[in-house]
Amino acid sequence: MDFSPNLLKVLSCPVSGGKLIYNKIDNELISEKAGLAYPVVDGIPILLSDKARKITITNNREQISGEELEKSKKSQTYRVA
Repeated sequence: MDFSPNLLKVLSCPVSGGKLIYNKIDNELISEKAGLAYPVVDGIPILLSDKARKITITNNREQISGEELEKSKKSQTYRVA
């Protein structure tokens, strides 16, 4: 089962209350405000802070363990305005 980007209209980060961005490549929901990435398992977002991984967002790119990933949000994520 795939994650439906339409869910982004009603979901928010449980930690910050901010918007979530779907990262299709890693199958995660990103909360830039909280600096967390929540996994999506079988199309179901797992919005538990203890299951999320910490991330750092810099210059519209995700940085993990000090290594900047070459990922464009436009090509790999869905953002709901």
